[in-house]
Amino acid sequence: MPDIIISVHVPKCAGESFGEALEDAFGPADMYYDYDDSPFNPTKPVNTDPNYFQSFDKNSYGFLRGKRVVHGHFHPNKYKALSPALRVTVLREPVERLISHYFFWKHHPRHHHPLHDYMLDHQLSLEAFAEIPSVKHFYSGVFFKDVDMNIFDAVGKFGDMEKFLSTFFQRTQHHLVLPVTNANPQNNYSHLKNEILNDTKRIECLRALLSEDTAFYEHWAGKGC
Repeated sequence: MPDIIISVHVPKCAGESFGEALEDAFGPADMYYDYDDSPFNPTKPVNTDPNYFQSFDKNSYGFLRGKRVVHGHFHPNKYKALSPALRVTVLREPVERLISHYFFWKHHPRHHHPLHDYMLDHQLSLEAFAEIPSVKHFYSGVFFKDVDMNIFDAVGKFGDMEKFLSTFFQRTQHHLVLPVTNANPQNNYSHLKNEILNDTKRIECLRALLSEDTAFYEHWAGKGC
C-alpha cells in the first residue's frame, strides 16, 4: 500500500464518481480534496505564475499530514516531489469528453470561470468551443502540460473502468464501487450526443480539431491497467 494516492480528476472523465468511491473506501478524514488550482481556469496561479511549481518541494506538503488520498482538479506537477505515492487518473476519448463538457456547461450555473462565461455570453457552437486553444489541447496543453506521463502508475479509460478499478485493487487492496453521479443536465443529452457521434462530417471536423489530444489519449489511456 503506497503512502498516499494522488488522483487527478480530469473534468467529464468519471472523476466525481471515482472521488466518491475513494471516500467510501478510505473515509472522509483520509481525503484531501484539491479543487482550487483548476488548471482549466486561465486566471489561476497554476497558469499565471511561472514559478508556481517551483514553490513545491518535498517539504511543502504539511497540509497532507494524516491524509491518504489527494483527489481533485490540479496539475500533476504540483505533487511531483511527493514520494512514495501511487498516481492515477482517468482519460476519456477527446471528442466524447468535449461533447459532455459542452452540454454540461450550457446548463451549469455561472461559477466565476471566464471560459464558461465567454461560452455562454457568445452562445458558442460545439465547434467554436472546440477551437478555444485550452479546449483544443485540454489534455496535452492544460491538465498534462509538461508532465512526464510515466509518473502515473495507472491511466484508466473512461470506457473501461472495470479494468482500471481492478488495477487499483491490485495496487491498494481497496475494492471501489463507482456511484452514478453528476449526470449531464442537458435535456435529451444521450440523444443529442448520439446525433453528433453519428454525423460523420461533424465528427471528422471535431477529431481534426482535437488531433493532438487524440494522439495523447491513444498513447496514454490504459497505461498500467
